[in-house]
Amino acid sequence: MITLNPLVQSYALLPSPEPTFKSSSPKNPNAQIIAQDWDAEYEVTDLVSYLPFHLWDSKVTFRAKFKATEEGMESLVNAPGGVVSDARWWVQEAVDGSLVLEETAEVSCHRALARTVKGQMRESHGVLAGRFLERLEERRVEEKGKGGGKA
Repeated sequence: MITLNPLVQSYALLPSPEPTFKSSSPKNPNAQIIAQDWDAEYEVTDLVSYLPFHLWDSKVTFRAKFKATEEGMESLVNAPGGVVSDARWWVQEAVDGSLVLEETAEVSCHRALARTVKGQMRESHGVLAGRFLERLEERRVEEKGKGGGKA
């Protein structure tokens, strides 16, 4: 998922995280996520545009955790400015056989950052979702070619 996001400038896999990670989400202040439940944690650097037409861009570095689930994957992002994104992604097959990427996410941040965060997420998520489905479809075709059935 990291490499599919158009905002990502760089990323690095981090060593095993601390025993626990406390989410600072105001919507779920009691959320405590055990780090051992996560498959991997990365330090990610995005190029964020604060003004239209990229008049003021800046790099923002944050931590992102990922976990494979039976249905798809989960991610937890903890970025500067109190930006927290807790998301679940899964793929379903439509009636016509095409693949549909579904996502539920809870994003919280300081009110002053809300417009920028929302804009960046809208801009990047469409591209990310399209790239993800393209990759998944390529794998599905490869598997069918190998006689492996559905991916």
